[in-house]
Amino acid sequence: MQIDFHHAATYVIARYAGFGHHEAGIVAYCAQGAGLPSLQ
Repeated sequence: MQIDFHHAATYVIARYAGFGHHEAGIVAYCAQGAGLPSLQ
């Protein structure tokens, strides 16, 4: 659930900042750290 909220919140902020639907989706996806190695 936390990941879903982070994705949605980032998407909304990106849209508010002027990004289009597609671009905001990319920003939100990338902001989740998808595919990045863990820092643990």
